[in-house]
Amino acid sequence: MDEYRFNSTFKVSRKPMNRVGPRTKAWRDVWQWLRPRMEAAGRKRCEFGFIPHDCDRSRTPAHSKKRRLMRGNDIYMVAWACLTVHKILDENFSHEEMEQAVLKAINRAGGPILPEEKAA
Repeated sequence: MDEYRFNSTFKVSRKPMNRVGPRTKAWRDVWQWLRPRMEAAGRKRCEFGFIPHDCDRSRTPAHSKKRRLMRGNDIYMVAWACLTVHKILDENFSHEEMEQAVLKAINRAGGPILPEEKAA
């Protein structure tokens, strides 16, 4: 039986990763806080049953707005979407339609989960 030999002509890119910027860091911090609270509230599946699709039972966070357009509490406006719905939102919906669909999913699931404001 022949041994597998590494093809020496195969090239692997050694491009360094981009540094994590402030928006990505903020999103990671919020997601680390938000995800367990969504699951504790029973939100564990694709929340877009009102959009006709063949759900693949995957689970990805769908934002109400593109990260570069978020202001204030927009970063907490997240619903669970399967990859099929994510593709539909990205390819077939305008930005405004996507925002409305995500907000509808959030409201149908019990509303947004926001951090409590600290008393002054």
